[in-house]
Amino acid sequence: MNRPPIPGESPDTLALRYQHGDPDALADLYRALEPALRSMVWRTCQRGLPATLQAADLHQQSWLILAELARRWEPRAGVPFAAYLALTFPWALGRYLRAQSPARRSIHYQVYSAPHDHLVASLAGSADDDGRDWDERLYCQHLVGAIEPRARTALWLHAVEHRSFTEIAVALGVPRATAYDLYRRAVASARRAA
Repeated sequence: MNRPPIPGESPDTLALRYQHGDPDALADLYRALEPALRSMVWRTCQRGLPATLQAADLHQQSWLILAELARRWEPRAGVPFAAYLALTFPWALGRYLRAQSPARRSIHYQVYSAPHDHLVASLAGSADDDGRDWDERLYCQHLVGAIEPRARTALWLHAVEHRSFTEIAVALGVPRATAYDLYRRAVASARRAA
């Protein structure tokens, strides 16, 4: 529904339109508030950006922040959306910058450099703490992940815990025939995924 914006429509009205499911209202809201948004992004850039970011990244992120703030805004007497945005946007932009800072990102990730052949040979000979090979474990996780949750539970209870289908039926709160059917579906699903 790409309709032209209504001239003079307030940011409050546009934010409410967006909250009520009109996706075009976000573009209208951005255009209405673009000078303020650009100003806040410019001030943030003047303080310095992490090496991984450029001003264009912040302008792009400003759309996502605006969308989130428009969804969260609760209209109250005396608190227009523009005032809410002026208070919350810098905080949201700062949160984004902190998440992108090299110090924060290096906490979660480490980069190791090794030739591909050496890496594959090292991984092929390594086993997990409990003696299982990492590739077999990954493969099994992929197979089990393809099974619907109730069927996966039935498979686990029968194949790993060696429970009877009567016990499985009681545990899942289903008839015995359904427990057996769930188990068979899990086995069939695992075979299809293999």
